[in-house]
Amino acid sequence: CRMATAVRLLHILKCRASGKNWWQQRGLSKLSELSTDQSISTNLKDACKDSKPGCTVMADEKPKPGEMEPWQKWINYDSPYKDDFDKLNRMRHYFYYVNSKGKLLRARIDKEGFEGEIRDERFKDRFFSNLKRNTDFPQYLPGYPFLSINVYDHYFCRYSHSPIVFTELDLEEDSLTYGASLTTHFSPESLQFCESTGALFHPVESGA
Repeated sequence: CRMATAVRLLHILKCRASGKNWWQQRGLSKLSELSTDQSISTNLKDACKDSKPGCTVMADEKPKPGEMEPWQKWINYDSPYKDDFDKLNRMRHYFYYVNSKGKLLRARIDKEGFEGEIRDERFKDRFFSNLKRNTDFPQYLPGYPFLSINVYDHYFCRYSHSPIVFTELDLEEDSLTYGASLTTHFSPESLQFCESTGALFHPVESGA
C-alpha cells in the first residue's frame, strides 16, 4: 500500500525534446547540475572480509535459535562459505543497477560488470514500487543510495542517472510508465530539464 508519507523523488523521463525551445516555450525549469557518479562502495568488500571460500560463519553472525526469523531457519550456518560474498547472500542482501535506459541489472560486487538484465515483469514492478532511500544500511553508502524491500529480501540499488527511468509517455491517459507496468500521472508543469544530460525529469511518489 502507499504510505501517506511516501518519499518523493526526481526521476528521469525518457522523453527527449526535439530542441530546447520545446521546454523553454512551456516555462520548464532547468537542472543545471546532476551528479551521475555512483561508485560502488568499498565497504561491501569490507563487510565480506571474513566470508572467504571454505571458512565457516563467525559465531556472532549465527542467530540464536530462539531469535531466528522464519527465513533464517533454512540456512545452514555451519556450512562453509561458497564464495567471498556468501555472507551477504545469507543476509539476503542483493545488489542491482539501473542504467540510463531504465534496464534493471543484477550488479556484480566483486568486480566491475553485471550478471544480466532482470526481465521478470512481476519482480521489476515489486522492485520499483518498494523503492526508497537507503537510510538504514549506511555500510552500503554512498555506493547504493536506494533500497527496495520485498518481505525478507533487501535489494540495494545504484544507478546511472536516476533510480527510476520512465520508458513510456501516454498523452491520451496523461501517464508515465516505469518498471514493467507501473504508472504515475504526467504533469507537464512539473518537468525539469537537465542541461548536462539533455534529459527531462519528473516527480513520482514511491509506494514504500
